[in-house]
Amino acid sequence: MTEYNLLTNTDLFTRLKGGDYAAYSEIYQRYGGILFVFIQKRFADKTDAENILIEVFVDLWDNREMIEITGLISTYFYVSLRTKMLNFLERNAMQNHYINFIENFNDKDIVITDDWLEQNNSHLH
Repeated sequence: MTEYNLLTNTDLFTRLKGGDYAAYSEIYQRYGGILFVFIQKRFADKTDAENILIEVFVDLWDNREMIEITGLISTYFYVSLRTKMLNFLERNAMQNHYINFIENFNDKDIVITDDWLEQNNSHLH
């Protein structure tokens, strides 16, 4: 039986590429905590930090066969984290834009729209 905690990172990633879930789990054990701390320093909400970390590790598993790590494994993770954090901020900004739009939409806008529709419909007939 393989003792995954004794394997090198290179060996773990080689096994990961072959679909070894125990290797994936060991990689998470080694890096998940420190990556979470890194994310949480930048995001106040613990749930947001957890979701970003989950995305990084889901992508790792989903793309395991194509991942080529030529340098430090930590570099791979920090590049992946940076991308996920930027994506999160972009999605969040877009959601906030729509929420603000809906919150600022009021009955006056509906009345103006109704008046405009009535005027334009009368010209069509």
